[in-house]
Amino acid sequence: MLSASTLAPQDFNDIQAVVVWLHGMGEEPMTMLDVAAASGLAEIGVESIALKAPMKHASQITGEIVDAWFDQEFAHLEMSNRTEFWEAVNRVDEYVDSLADHDSTPRLVIAGFSQGAALALAELMSHPDKFHAALLYSPYRVIDISLLSRCAMGRGRYPIEHELPRIWIGYGLRDWVIPARWSYSLVLELRGLGFDVVTHHYLGGHVPFGGAESDIRDFLISSFSSSR
Repeated sequence: MLSASTLAPQDFNDIQAVVVWLHGMGEEPMTMLDVAAASGLAEIGVESIALKAPMKHASQITGEIVDAWFDQEFAHLEMSNRTEFWEAVNRVDEYVDSLADHDSTPRLVIAGFSQGAALALAELMSHPDKFHAALLYSPYRVIDISLLSRCAMGRGRYPIEHELPRIWIGYGLRDWVIPARWSYSLVLELRGLGFDVVTHHYLGGHVPFGGAESDIRDFLISSFSSSR
């Protein structure tokens, strides 16, 4: 089972939702919890659980050995190690299932930045019935999400259209790692699959949820108020 760090409301009886955070390559769980704290999520009854990537790989930017969910080529992110990628998806799904085993489990939200967002996207598309919403910052595709969507539908994991998870996507206009046009293209594809996608752009670069704190808080409040 993956290790995790948490940030929860003071009163556990007030928990409305749980956000499962997946950090980017070279980041750590506390980076995601810092985003949750800056967004004031605990104050609106949201527990944050930040999972730790189990792999170690050399960063192609710094050359340092860093935490990673899977190996990837910086120049060709779509050429990531598929075996490690699916192993990571399965590990995250196992953790999500461990949360869902409890009868009192509140709504689940999957969230990720960069490599973590690519992983969160795959988990969301493979199991859309498990999540209330998703928060993705600087996401990119490692797999064909249309194919994943069809596979999920074939396994009976695809909820009816008005119950599909809401998706928030943010990106930096000066992001030199994950170009903004990738996020925009992904938004169009997800909307074509029937998802309600809210998108925001920011002036910064490749920074975890940089400038998005109030926006993700507002998105979650809006999602909860229109909860199915």
